[in-house]
Amino acid sequence: MKKVFLFTVIFFLGAFLFGIIIKKIEFGKIKSITFEGSKIQDFVLVNKNSNKTYFVGEKAIETEKYFIISNLSGYIEKSNRKTYISSEKANLNKKENLAKLYKNVKITMNSTNLLTTELTINLKKQIAYGNDLCKITTGKSLTTGKNIFINLKREILKLENVKTIIER
Repeated sequence: MKKVFLFTVIFFLGAFLFGIIIKKIEFGKIKSITFEGSKIQDFVLVNKNSNKTYFVGEKAIETEKYFIISNLSGYIEKSNRKTYISSEKANLNKKENLAKLYKNVKITMNSTNLLTTELTINLKKQIAYGNDLCKITTGKSLTTGKNIFINLKREILKLENVKTIIER
C-alpha cells in the first residue's frame, strides 16, 4: 500500500512539474513574438460615399505609412457606371492618399480596357499617372503609349508616343 501511495505521489508531482515546464516554454515562445504590422487575409472593402466602392484582396499588411495589398480587385461605381480595377500588388500611402498599383494593372470601363505594369492614383486630386507602357483596347482598336495621365474627375486621358491599330 505504501508503494502505491508513494508511486501516486511521485506521478502527480512529476505531472505537476512537467505542466510548469511546458507553461514556461509556451510563455517564452509567446513572449518572443513581435508585431510590426497588422495582417488581414481574404478581405472585402466596401465604401458608400458619392461613389460606391467594392474591393477584395488576398492579403493586406498595415505598416506605419502604408497598406500593402496582394491581389486587389474590385470596382468603383459612379452614376451607375462601374470602373473595374485589379492588380497583383498595391500600396496605399495613408498620409498622402496615394495608391500605387503594381504588376498586371487592369482597368476596365464599359468596353475599354487599360493594361499596364504600374499606375499611381492620387485619391485626393482624383488623378492617375504612370511611366510604363500602356495598352488600351476599345472594340477592335489597340492603342499603346507611355507616360499616361488620367484626370478622373473630368474623364480625360493623355498618353505620349501613341500608336493605334484598328482592325476592320
